[in-house]
Amino acid sequence: MKKIERNTRRPLSAVEQSRSLTPLIENAVGEYHPAIRRQLAWLKQTFAMVIQIHDHEYPDLVPAYLLFLHMSDDLEKHMVKEESVIFPYLVRAERHAGQGADPSTLKGRGGDDPLQIILWEHEATQQDWAELKKLTSGFVRPKGACGYMEALYWGLQRLERVLNEHLESEVNDLYRQVFEKGWL
Repeated sequence: MKKIERNTRRPLSAVEQSRSLTPLIENAVGEYHPAIRRQLAWLKQTFAMVIQIHDHEYPDLVPAYLLFLHMSDDLEKHMVKEESVIFPYLVRAERHAGQGADPSTLKGRGGDDPLQIILWEHEATQQDWAELKKLTSGFVRPKGACGYMEALYWGLQRLERVLNEHLESEVNDLYRQVFEKGWL
């Protein structure tokens, strides 16, 4: 998984300033999150099957599976947090700003900045993903491994691409606007 960095090199253009966050949020909730959940479910089943077949042959397979289960749980919690806390807040903030009010007044008092926590979770996922790639030799099927392992590694590569696209969209499009507008 490639490192995603917040794009702060230039200020938002007038078009970016006026662009609604709603389509970006709807895309995350309606497209990316369901696709990620489907892929995680399929990968859990496939990983379990590969473990049953090959756990005695490949010593890093069980640690990779356990890390994947941990990552899958973290990703699910992360998506729920976005869907139930972050995205509804952003919709309210945008509506508030559209009415001429200061959206920053919607921020909670005290506690951690929820967007910083989300971005930290993105970074933690990237670190876990790097470890998973190391344990699986970059998702390259070992010689003699079955077709299920090939399917598993193909699925992990596919999930990596989807997560990269999703993270880039969130960080460089959605969250960048939120930061620049001072809403979080």
